[in-house]
Amino acid sequence: MYAQPSFVEGIPNAVIEALIDGVPCVATNVGGFPKIVDDNVSGILVSKGNPRQLGKALGRILDSKDLGTRLVPQAKRSASAFDIDRRAEELEAILSAPEKAVLSSRKPTRAVAQRRIRNCTRRILVTQSEGFGDQIQSFPFLVALRRAFPTREITILVPTERRRLYRHLGLHHIFGIESKSSLTFIGRQAYDLGFDLNLDPDQNLLVDEPIDRLVSFPKNSPGASQSFHDIVVHEPLWKSMLGLLRTIGVSDPVVSWSDVQPVPSRKERQSAGQLLGRKNGALRVGLSPSGFSPGGKQWPVDRFADAVNTLSETCPILPVLLGHPTEVPLTWLLESLIKPPCLNVSNCYGGLGGLIGVLSRLDFHLANDNGVMHLADVMDVPQVALFGPTDPRFFGPVGNRTTVVSSEDGTIESIEVEDVLKAVSVRMET
Repeated sequence: MYAQPSFVEGIPNAVIEALIDGVPCVATNVGGFPKIVDDNVSGILVSKGNPRQLGKALGRILDSKDLGTRLVPQAKRSASAFDIDRRAEELEAILSAPEKAVLSSRKPTRAVAQRRIRNCTRRILVTQSEGFGDQIQSFPFLVALRRAFPTREITILVPTERRRLYRHLGLHHIFGIESKSSLTFIGRQAYDLGFDLNLDPDQNLLVDEPIDRLVSFPKNSPGASQSFHDIVVHEPLWKSMLGLLRTIGVSDPVVSWSDVQPVPSRKERQSAGQLLGRKNGALRVGLSPSGFSPGGKQWPVDRFADAVNTLSETCPILPVLLGHPTEVPLTWLLESLIKPPCLNVSNCYGGLGGLIGVLSRLDFHLANDNGVMHLADVMDVPQVALFGPTDPRFFGPVGNRTTVVSSEDGTIESIEVEDVLKAVSVRMET
């Protein structure tokens, strides 16, 4: 680690260089340090002149390997905002925009207008209140947004129970909303730029909010300062979300897989370990039989059981049943049909943090098209996902360790047990 407990500072190069090298930093909350070190995200900030607090912060990094590992990628990301080439481009944009506005009688080009939007943006608001899977597919967009505006304040509004999903993305504020029509969260603060990631054309959550410019997919009731980006149905949803950034002049970025993976805390992993117990040589095979959304997304439970029972004849497995509180009866039914002893942890892992911890300890996952499947996919858990009426090219997983099984006629009921077992065999071998 690197520590710089200054009493007075500007923006010290030494801290930037340490962050670039991926070294977690501890610094005092003075001068420009808060602009470089995002507290508890890329480093730790302490009060000046407080040796006890400084020592405690140093001890936290020394004693917790997980904390240091979590801080390193965020540290590099924070330092990238001070790259000399990027700062030169920002300065050039600021200096050139007023000149074009004064000397040219023509309408500014789209590129110049977009650049001005980015330069004038200080506070950004994002909302995503739709399905669990849609929210996970928004991760690449949020990473790209954070990189495009590294020094800006970004706030996201999501369902209260899903705030844990976004903790690893380096956003400034994560506020909970109780429903799609409820925005009673922060007392109507003003924002320069807003993004509505919801697909529903009838849901226009931010249109009446104090936002200078709003970007979204097509809506039925656009606001005066709202711009749209069309949904491209033949490409993944996450790419359509990235397309929203093109409307403000941000070209399609390259987002690595490690940038979007949620990492369980040490407490979450320990809780999951206590819940799952010892493996005793058996493979932990997670099962998510639900299809929470309507429209025939649930593979018949008896076929789920047949697939698991056949798999248990070839290797020792411990079936781990996962589910939302409303899905507990479904997991009970599946448990009654499975021959090997099961571990039913549906509604037992204590929220999304506990689920992330459980998924991190699975060897394999078999699931319908549901939120748990999307979370396992983004966590790189080997799995087979079953798709019925929804198009996996648009709504499907984006990872490289998920095999999709779908039917030719678009109904999940026509998927045979043999098709699933074949996919499971291939995926487990690779």
